Amino acid sequence: MRAILTPSLVLTSYLVLLFAPQLLPVRLGFTGFMALVLTWFAVSNWSAWKFSEPAIAAVVTGVSIVGLVSAPVNAIFVGCYVFSQCP
Repeated sequence: MRAILTPSLVLTSYLVLLFAPQLLPVRLGFTGFMALVLTWFAVSNWSAWKFSEPAIAAVVTGVSIVGLVSAPVNAIFVGCYVFSQCP
């Protein structure tokens, strides 16, 4: 059960993270959003390696690395109007 639950939660939280700047009532700014991304990255990898099989954890780590790279790109190029401050 944990082998399915952990990757599902990580992928779901990644989708929430992508839409977080548009949905949150509070303006995080670029720095706040990146702090949220780094927290997500750390928690995702910790939970994957703690509660899943090594093969599943490796896949989750790969997905979270893609998320770590794509989130700032999303924030810079797509979310610039949301933050009202472009880095």
